[in-house]
Amino acid sequence: MDLLTIRYFQLVRPDGASENLRNKNSGEAHTGLSAADLAVASKVLAKYHTTIDELVAAVADGALRQTPSEK
Repeated sequence: MDLLTIRYFQLVRPDGASENLRNKNSGEAHTGLSAADLAVASKVLAKYHTTIDELVAAVADGALRQTPSEK
């Protein structure tokens, strides 16, 4: 979600995401990118694509769970 937030502001604002927003969304716990990297649209987009690929693979490898009513 943090990568999407930054990307959204890069697309809708001529000056991109603010420095404050980049600082709040930087680091391993958020986007995995530094605040400086979050100012570069190509780095944000590349990280987003990598993250989506990892997410899809993790979901595909996960076991399907049944709800309690299905057991």
